[in-house]
Amino acid sequence: ISGYDPSEVMAQASITCDDVVIQLRAADFEFLSGDIKGAFARLIRMVQLTSGDTRERVRLQVISLFAMLESDDPELITARSALARALF
Repeated sequence: ISGYDPSEVMAQASITCDDVVIQLRAADFEFLSGDIKGAFARLIRMVQLTSGDTRERVRLQVISLFAMLESDDPELITARSALARALF
């Protein structure tokens, strides 16, 4: 996310809901700013809306964020369940 303006990215994300690149970038900003729940919600919504390679790319981003949290973090536990529901 280096080189991107957080305000601009979040504004773009709010008007281009189907742009996966923008949504991934916005989720990164949310996660790094402490909005863990918002980041996971954004990404899991993208998992639900996409398919194929794009869906896999988003799923891998979710998993990479999982790795940054402690295994007993409530947001992680909730997001894991939500991801499982989105995938199956």
